[in-house]
Amino acid sequence: MTAGWLNGKGYARREDGLFFIWWDGIDTWTISAVLGTQGTEYWTRTDPNIVGVYAIGGDAIGEATVAEGTHP
Repeated sequence: MTAGWLNGKGYARREDGLFFIWWDGIDTWTISAVLGTQGTEYWTRTDPNIVGVYAIGGDAIGEATVAEGTHP
């Protein structure tokens, strides 16, 4: 579900409001607590496709995966 637009693509917000999934405008999707900022805990996926496994960044713990469904 698209919550809005950032860097030319739609971004999403988790239903619990804890994280955003957003495009950096170049080549990477990011999951972070603050829209448009990686912060200290984040996951990234360098791929134009939002669906898939994300790499851990910063102090993040655990695996992050975006499944097929309705995405921006």
